[in-house]
Amino acid sequence: MFGDVAHRLFGVHPGEPEFENRYRAEEQGILRALRGREEHFSAELIR
Repeated sequence: MFGDVAHRLFGVHPGEPEFENRYRAEEQGILRALRGREEHFSAELIR
């Protein structure tokens, strides 16, 4: 099932290098965005 969803979203199947790279990049982007918000929120609290 996950493979079907991933194939629709990314156009590649899990296990393929391109899928792994895109998935990892997506994950890193989300983590980076969350980290940025945390830093912004912390800065607001300090003020």
